[in-house]
Amino acid sequence: TKGFYAMKRVWITCLLLAGLWIGCSDPAQNNEPKTEQSVEAKQETVKEMSVEKAEEKTTEAPSEKVEEPTKEPTKEPTKEPLTESTPEPTKDGGVTEPVADTAPKETTPEQLPTEQGTPELNVADTTTCSLPDDCEELRKAFKAEAAKIRSCTSDADCGKVLAGTSCGCTRNWVAAKSADTTCFESLKKHASTKQCDLGLVSTCDCPAANGYVCKNNVCNWNYTTP
Repeated sequence: TKGFYAMKRVWITCLLLAGLWIGCSDPAQNNEPKTEQSVEAKQETVKEMSVEKAEEKTTEAPSEKVEEPTKEPTKEPTKEPLTESTPEPTKDGGVTEPVADTAPKETTPEQLPTEQGTPELNVADTTTCSLPDDCEELRKAFKAEAAKIRSCTSDADCGKVLAGTSCGCTRNWVAAKSADTTCFESLKKHASTKQCDLGLVSTCDCPAANGYVCKNNVCNWNYTTP
């Protein structure tokens, strides 16, 4: 029994010494290489992960650009703004009216310019008919006017009977159908006022007649008997 207890004491002391040796050793020194290796391993893994992510981004970026086709913006037709004619100021301080449309417009007879003149109508122009007070001059003017209104080129031109020009019978002078007798009548009336004899009433025979005739370019009755 004494030997057993002695052995037991030896073993206990050995265990105590072993524990003291283990406790006295620096645990930090034992752990340093492990921690440094773990930190380096983590840093390497982080670097690898960042590199992989960067590579993924660089590889994905062009692929996305290639996949999506570039859309060209559609150009809308440009509308030119309507330029309104604005009145320009004049030297007087006023404004000029905008230029009117140059398109031709229909003109009515009332709107025709006076430069074109009015159509010639069979109306007497009393301004060109002179009424002399001298009987001799009056007879000359009356004779010239009578020859004018009685002139013709064919029998069909004649047909207007001049009242109050009887030569002593029932026959009156004959003028052209289109003749303007206004001046002729004015001269005849003026001669009556001035008491100038025009020689209209005289003794002559009035044979039978059949219509009118243009003889020697003068309108007359178409007498059937000589």
